[in-house]
Amino acid sequence: MAGLSADLELMKKGAERADAQKSIDGFRGQLGDAQQVLEQQRQMVRDLASEYRVAADALRGEYVLVSGGDLASWVRANHSHVSFALRSASGGSLFDGSAEAMQGNPPVSSEELLLLSQKAADDPEALKVYLQKLALLSPAELADFAGQYPDVAHLPVPVSNDGVGNAQVVRDWWNADGAQEFGLSSEQREVLIAQLPGFVGNLEGVRYADRDRANRVLLDFYVGHPELTSEYAKAALERIRSVLAKEEKGVPRSLINLDLTNMDISTYDAGMGNVLPNDMVATDDVLTSIALGDLDGAEAVTITNPGMKSHPYDNLNPDGADMDGMAQQIYNDQNDIYRLDKNVMNHAVIINLNYVTPQGADVLGMGDANRAAERNANSIDALNVLGNNLSFEDKNRKIYMWNHSYGSTTAGQTIQKVGSPVEAYYNVAGAGWGYEYFENPDAADLEYLAKDTQGRPQMYSTLANADNTARWGETGSGRFDPRALKNSFEISSEASKDGRFAAAEGHIDFPQDGVGYNTQSSNSYRSGILITTGQTQKINPDEIVFNPSPPQPSLDFIWGKK
Repeated sequence: MAGLSADLELMKKGAERADAQKSIDGFRGQLGDAQQVLEQQRQMVRDLASEYRVAADALRGEYVLVSGGDLASWVRANHSHVSFALRSASGGSLFDGSAEAMQGNPPVSSEELLLLSQKAADDPEALKVYLQKLALLSPAELADFAGQYPDVAHLPVPVSNDGVGNAQVVRDWWNADGAQEFGLSSEQREVLIAQLPGFVGNLEGVRYADRDRANRVLLDFYVGHPELTSEYAKAALERIRSVLAKEEKGVPRSLINLDLTNMDISTYDAGMGNVLPNDMVATDDVLTSIALGDLDGAEAVTITNPGMKSHPYDNLNPDGADMDGMAQQIYNDQNDIYRLDKNVMNHAVIINLNYVTPQGADVLGMGDANRAAERNANSIDALNVLGNNLSFEDKNRKIYMWNHSYGSTTAGQTIQKVGSPVEAYYNVAGAGWGYEYFENPDAADLEYLAKDTQGRPQMYSTLANADNTARWGETGSGRFDPRALKNSFEISSEASKDGRFAAAEGHIDFPQDGVGYNTQSSNSYRSGILITTGQTQKINPDEIVFNPSPPQPSLDFIWGKK
């Protein structure tokens, strides 16, 4: 019996081994099938990725911003652009539902992204973290994020005052083509331009051609949706569109800022059936900058900074202040000089209406100048970062500032905040500089102001005998005349001694009638063109005085004004 029991036990174990082997063989078969399915799925993903790239290429340049940033609705409405295979593989439409539904959980939540966008103003590292997280999203997820948070899509992201650091971070992120630590792909850039145009269009460090594309998307959207804008903004946006359409003499124009942060379209019931806007004085609804010339390739850039009561509706008015006409004139006259100077092949002029200017008695204060200086300094630093090497020693791009009235006050604050060089400042009809940074006003103390071959700071100021408005601004505010800066130059605004150029007849820079500081026939304008093209040696010696330390008597006395 013992032997039989042993035999039975052996048979039982043999059967178990056979069953186990069958199970193992079955598992192997299932594993092989699973691996085959997995490979098929991987191939499908690769095919989908290829299809998506083809679809993205077909759609590139055709994305349009729609209300709420809903790229999905647009693609569904234009599904003929997307291949049948791509739509079928996604269950009818690649963009049905949210990005989460399409692709599972995204690498970062939209709530976290929103929080990071708000912290981007802390410093360049915080901005980098936000951009790094955006780069983790697929094009569809980026569009979904824009749809959830229209303000993030339509408005600039606040950044810190470290203009150089911010611009370097953005430059590397935007241009990396996915090759660096946190760079974007071309598909991601296209969706960002189309779906987050206010973010891209105002982000210093992004290529200016791409900012122009983004801002034009935003411009077209709001022009096409007047119900979303204030009455003032409607008119201002139409002015901007008209200026962009000119492109006089083949000179390209680009929209490098379009900031609608201050726009308020809310209303209140005033009774008797009257509904009135809460923002009755809406001149700050639209802030903008427009460049004439190829800003990405420019070796010399002149920024025109206007004075009080400046805003797009009035200052882009061909029958009024017409900063566009003035900028085109400056560009043309600089071009005539640069054609003889083979060292500069490309240049640009910027109409800077990207800051809020005083509208009345607030011109006597410094609040608007301080806020504008932060924006202007960041813009200057980005121009330098994109146009020069990291040390700024080899000046492949030179930046000039041409400032009028309170624009000069703003420039005085800006020069304290920049982190990169400015080739020259030209202050026309200055409304005074604040003493905040100047215990002993001396242009030689301005770290980022260039000097000529004789070591003289390139600070130039002028004030006409007939201009009492600027003098009132200086005395009424307690600010000092920028002509009083030690180690700076004073330029004549009076008629040239040879009679070729006229005196400025008042405070206006570019009047419709008469002679202003920037009228082509004025002496101060001719000097401005020479200053902003690096040709100051051509200014008549009788019409320029260098004030060393201690300063010489003002030209007011030299030219007989007591």
